[in-house]
This record gives sequence, structure tokens and C-alpha cells, in this order.
Amino acid sequence: MNKYIVEFGTRPEKSRMIGDAETIKECHQIIMKFLDEHDYKSHYQRMWVEDGKVVVDVGSWSEFFWISRSDGSSMAFEEINCLR
Repeated sequence: MNKYIVEFGTRPEKSRMIGDAETIKECHQIIMKFLDEHDYKSHYQRMWVEDGKVVVDVGSWSEFFWISRSDGSSMAFEEINCLR
């Protein structure tokens, strides 16, 4: 089982899993691939931790990505420093 889960949707309870990964960098690659496949050009990315998940805002007004641990434990903002 991989360490992280990447989800996409309008809110966490309405999201769907789009991939799983061993590292945060792999999570970012999953998000970028998803954006490419949907012909979406992101002009910025903001990230923060909310309810134990990393929220990734890529510029859409209503859709977000969430990165969480597959074991359900809470994420820390410091874990995503490799993406900054």
C-alpha cells in the first residue's frame, strides 16, 4: 500500500481518488498529470493543511485536490516543503 492518497473534487466528502503515491513529489506529479489530461492551465498553486489533509488550490474557483495519508493520520504542513 502506498503512503499517500490524492483526491479531487469540490469538497472532501464529494471528492474522488485520482491516485496514490509513495512520496509528496509523486502526489504533485499525479496532480500535474491530471491537470494536463483535462487541459487545465494552472497559473498558481496554494497549499494548506485542513482537517489533517493538505488542500491544493490550483486556481479553480470550486475544485481542489487533497493529499492525505493512506493510514488516515493527520498531515503536517512541513511535509509539503519539498514542493515549494
